[in-house]
Amino acid sequence: MTTTTTAKKSLFPAPPFTPLPDKDGYQVSIRVDHVRLAAYFFFWTFVGLAKILRKTMDEPMLAAGVGGIEPAARQGCGPFNRDNDTTGNWPTNEYDLSYGEGFTFDQNHLTEAFGYPNICTNWDYDISRTWSNYYFPLFEYFMVAYIVLNTIQDFVLHKRGYMPKWISILEIFLMVVCMFGAIVFRGIFVYRAYDQIEHHTFGFLCLQIALMIIAIQNTITVINSRQYYPALKGLDTPEKVSRLAKWYLFPNLIISAVKIVGDFYIVAGLNPDHPGYGPHFYKQPVFGTVLGHIIDVIWMFFNAVLPAGIAYIRGKYEDPLVITFTPPKCETNACTTSESTPLNRP
Repeated sequence: MTTTTTAKKSLFPAPPFTPLPDKDGYQVSIRVDHVRLAAYFFFWTFVGLAKILRKTMDEPMLAAGVGGIEPAARQGCGPFNRDNDTTGNWPTNEYDLSYGEGFTFDQNHLTEAFGYPNICTNWDYDISRTWSNYYFPLFEYFMVAYIVLNTIQDFVLHKRGYMPKWISILEIFLMVVCMFGAIVFRGIFVYRAYDQIEHHTFGFLCLQIALMIIAIQNTITVINSRQYYPALKGLDTPEKVSRLAKWYLFPNLIISAVKIVGDFYIVAGLNPDHPGYGPHFYKQPVFGTVLGHIIDVIWMFFNAVLPAGIAYIRGKYEDPLVITFTPPKCETNACTTSESTPLNRP
């Protein structure tokens, strides 16, 4: 004897209220690059918030040292342990600080390790690190949302015949990589720079890789789709847009490669004298500063300033992505009869 089972379907009674005109679906119009622009807005406001907290609250604490604002029980703990004890977490003491002594922000840990104060120094210490962490997810969520929506938008271009299929398939894999890089960036809060400098830098390294992939992905999209913006004189032909996209991408790839190699050197602990410190060329004096600082500023310009301008232009002139949410098809007499047929209510 054979028993046949059938899957149960959801059943709905007739609706008690008058259906809205868009009962077959709800559409949301999203300008993908406005999401990216929002991500950069929240990043820079996060940096500003961290800087205010650092200057007003962390710097006085650091300058006072142990016995000032810090309790004596923290002698040698946290940031106040640079006392030429090479067996500790921080092996050097370039500023000749005594055990538990306070220090100025110019004497921060990353300047000692890398030769310059990168942007992370704004949230490396207790108060700025703790409180700016509440604001940081706004950047993270919008960046992840942009990565997903940008991939969907490129897939739509593929369906319209503008992108080859292999690129669309590759972008699905790269989307996961970029999402991972954007999310792991929060490791800058999990690991303190003065305790575990390699792990602290790992999150930033992952973000750099994600941003480089996004730059490559967007340039490929612009070139393949041959899009242009008639309202803008310098971008009013596909050739001009393609040329500018390449001028942006190639220098970005060069500076990103140098930055990624330098940070991998830190993460992998390859410094022969002090594992976790920056490569020696970072501290080479150049134009009144050090080479590492110049590399960092150029990288920030290509990956945290120019992309915001690009997002503004693309968000303003490109068509939005329209997402349609369709409700499940209900199975009731009300769905299959004409409007003149009386509704059967349970």
